Amino acid sequence: MCIVFDYSRILLQKEFSVGLLSWLMRGIWRQYNTPKRVMDR
Repeated sequence: MCIVFDYSRILLQKEFSVGLLSWLMRGIWRQYNTPKRVMDR
């Protein structure tokens, strides 16, 4: 039971970190691709 809990927790942490990384990359990509006048708003 404890091993299954640890495995699911590790899986959840990995899923969360991957989601966070993709979200950060998307934000940086959007920041680089938007025109300056839109960013200065």
